Amino acid sequence: MIKNKRYIYIIIFTLLLIITHIIVHTYDRNGILSETSIQFFIDTIIHKNIEYSQDYIRNHVPASSHRFQGHWLRLIKHYISLPLDGGYGSHKLALLAALILTSNSGGPILEMGCGYHSTNFLHQIAVNEQKRFVLSTDTDYEWILKFKTNMSSSLHQFRFINLISEWNGIGNDRSRWSIVLVDHKPGERRVLDIIRLVNMTDI
Repeated sequence: MIKNKRYIYIIIFTLLLIITHIIVHTYDRNGILSETSIQFFIDTIIHKNIEYSQDYIRNHVPASSHRFQGHWLRLIKHYISLPLDGGYGSHKLALLAALILTSNSGGPILEMGCGYHSTNFLHQIAVNEQKRFVLSTDTDYEWILKFKTNMSSSLHQFRFINLISEWNGIGNDRSRWSIVLVDHKPGERRVLDIIRLVNMTDI
């Protein structure tokens, strides 16, 4: 009987440790017992799918409650590996927010300048999950092939920019873009293209 009780205590203690670890590493430590944090804890138990947190963010912007922050943190942990590799990929946070906030419109996305931290990210979320059109462009043909070989489809197209002057026409084939990510070469072109496309995109 005593031996059985000891096993029960060990199991209970282990469960408490696991729960404490989850709470401490998931929620705002200063607001663990706040009503919104408790509600978020309940949310994530009842609604295990990540889409629930995406819907919550879309429907509660702007907000700054612990519950809102909890859902945003959940999305970051789901989609972004932290810490960042030498600071690379810091734009993923802004890109994730843009993808979530514009997902209801399902609008097209223009990526000016391919990269491991943007092209793969857009393909995963925008193309595979949200079924949105993405046009990825770059001035380096060998570089663009790294992505095109495995990702090219009717929803994800790639375009090689042979001459710098060709940037002048990129994005003009659509009246409006949902997101335009400007990260292309040469760097001095970026300001020109931001000015050119600013009234043709939501973000």
